[in-house]
Amino acid sequence: MASRKKDSGGLWRRRSPGPADLAGEIKKLRGQLDKAEKKQHALAVEPRPFRFRHQTAPLGWLALMASGLACRGIHAHAWPALIAALLAPLIAVAFTRHRGDWHKLQVRLSAIWAALWLVILYAEGGGWWLAPAVLGWYAPYALWLRRYAWRPGSAEPARPEPLAVQWARLCAAMKWDAELDAAVEIPNGKRYTVTCDGITTPFYKIAQEPRRLASAFGKRLTEMYPEADRTGLEHTGTITLLKSGTLDAPRPWRGGTISADGVAVTGRFPDGEDVHERWFNLPFDGIVHCGAFGAPGSGKTGCLDLGMAISVSSGLVTPVVLDPQEGQAMPAWQEHVRYATGTDQCMAWLLGLNDAMYARSRFLSQALWCREHGTALVPRQCERCRKPRRGMGFFNPWLSGLPVIEITLDEAPVLLAIPGAVAKVLDMLKLGRKAGFRFRLAAQVPSLSELGDQALRSMLVAGCIYCFRTGDKVTGGMANLAASPHLLPKYFPDRSATNGLGYAEGLDGRGSVQMRTDYLTDAYETAESLAYRDWDDTVGGAFSQSLADAGHLADRLRKMADDEAAAQLAVLGLLDKGPLPMGDIITRMDGIRLSEVTAAVNKLQADGKLERDGDLIGVAG
Repeated sequence: MASRKKDSGGLWRRRSPGPADLAGEIKKLRGQLDKAEKKQHALAVEPRPFRFRHQTAPLGWLALMASGLACRGIHAHAWPALIAALLAPLIAVAFTRHRGDWHKLQVRLSAIWAALWLVILYAEGGGWWLAPAVLGWYAPYALWLRRYAWRPGSAEPARPEPLAVQWARLCAAMKWDAELDAAVEIPNGKRYTVTCDGITTPFYKIAQEPRRLASAFGKRLTEMYPEADRTGLEHTGTITLLKSGTLDAPRPWRGGTISADGVAVTGRFPDGEDVHERWFNLPFDGIVHCGAFGAPGSGKTGCLDLGMAISVSSGLVTPVVLDPQEGQAMPAWQEHVRYATGTDQCMAWLLGLNDAMYARSRFLSQALWCREHGTALVPRQCERCRKPRRGMGFFNPWLSGLPVIEITLDEAPVLLAIPGAVAKVLDMLKLGRKAGFRFRLAAQVPSLSELGDQALRSMLVAGCIYCFRTGDKVTGGMANLAASPHLLPKYFPDRSATNGLGYAEGLDGRGSVQMRTDYLTDAYETAESLAYRDWDDTVGGAFSQSLADAGHLADRLRKMADDEAAAQLAVLGLLDKGPLPMGDIITRMDGIRLSEVTAAVNKLQADGKLERDGDLIGVAG
């Protein structure tokens, strides 16, 4: 049983530990770990103090004064009373150094008063001396009693569990490996940084549990929220806890409009930061489309009214409203902006606007402009430049001098159900960016069956999106949101509707954080108070020419419907021989435009006549 041997180097070598030794070491380490956790928990959870501790101090000073009479009554020597009178103020000073100024002042004055009257009562005894002694004691005691608001029978509320302990318990329950760092003060709350073990717990796992977080910290969904790191790091993020729901009260529009770089404020986040929407990218890009989705009564119309007010007040936008709901969608603006009502008129205007967009594109393709000096579109040479540039492959309202044509389409699925409407809207979404034609489209559900085309939804989602309360779980995913808008409440605690409460995905990059859009206090008054900019001659001329041909509208719609049906039949005939990828379908559709092919495939797929298997598209069944 030699436990040690001396090797050739003269060093002592221990024998290798056996299974029994390892088991003992593990048991020992586990015991140490349990003790450390219990100690940490004991330090984190403060003991509950004595319930009536604040009332014992004044009674102690009264007892100290009474001890002077007691010493006199038993004929005790004077030195015990004098020592007590000397020690009382010193003890009061020693035990109140860490307290607030008011508390220290009250205790020290009371100690001096009690010590003084202890000596007086010992020397003079009772009698009329008791009256000023008790009165002088009771005056500060009344203030003391009022400050600590104690009443007989009242129970001290339970002390909340420390936040660090709550977080540790939550992580243990959810099996998260994440640490909660120190808090940063923000308006009406605090923000904590969460650092995760990126291998076992990426932050998105925590962000997917907003209800669990709110429940753990005793908050409503509108009072706390997780948020991913804004720099793009996946292993860290923040959790914000608010003292109250900052979005419960609506905020009226403050008259703000589009800034010089094409951005406007449209609402606010719970931490007080503004929500921004981009109208156009500068200097050499183009406009940005916008979509608003949500259940009835969630705030879509209010969002459209707000966007209209911002656009009109800027002087950079000519608004056009297509209202298939016969004028009920945005009635406050009917007498002030170009407004089409009913499906027939909306379809005629849609065709006219499509023609106007192509007319402006032709105009911009030949326009002369000067990058260095912002020369307006004039066919002359800039005096300070050697050669002006020809053709704008972008849209810039400052360089071009032309207004943005903003088309607001509420209840979009009603109009998009008309044959040919999807193709026209899709053309304008694709090409309008460089021509200055902007869409603001609203629908309850951005599904393929409602919008009619996957590409149409994708282009809207690529811009600015507002998603308010929804009636199902899938709508948020259709809008490409990481949040869950179906969890938003219908009413606030004061029973007011949660109009405008939702999520905004766009310029701010905070699509997982709740926001609330601003609102117009009176849309009719706002509409009457603003000055409106009309469109330019190029757009107006092409639009008027298109409406002049309104007698041929039925023929144009019939031809569009026939072309759509023909494209669908051609796709079905091609795929009847076997499934093909989308690229092969497009190349084999001779004589049919790309937009018509994609619209036909998406329509057939929405109707259940086609199905996808990976990259292949084939006939269903």
